Amino acid sequence: MKKRFLATLLCLCCAFALCATASARDRIYLSVNQYWMAQPAVTRSGAYSHVEAQCFAVYPAVAGGADNLRYIQVHATTEGGTNITGITTLDERASAPSSLTLKDGYLNESTVVFEFRGGTSAAAYADVAYDAK
Repeated sequence: MKKRFLATLLCLCCAFALCATASARDRIYLSVNQYWMAQPAVTRSGAYSHVEAQCFAVYPAVAGGADNLRYIQVHATTEGGTNITGITTLDERASAPSSLTLKDGYLNESTVVFEFRGGTSAAAYADVAYDAK
């Protein structure tokens, strides 16, 4: 009985570890002048022809700044920096993640780097989630 419990516990830990590497939810900094800000690479299963990203909130980096920010942009690249999706605009009011379709020839990429940028020339923070599937 003890061995079965330990085996089940180990399987659950492995499953949670795999899920954690495929997706993330972070508070990220968005630089001025719409520079792309890369996030750490995430592992993908290769079972899907798309990846997903969602923005939950965008707000100014300067305390007391006017919060008129609503949109950010995202795209996915290889670890070498090659774009593997188009640029997608994320709305902080969206209730579901946006799907970014992988370009032909990149379905077998085992890792993906998500890059985000702000929609204005002002620096900002954003609460985002991304899933490499």
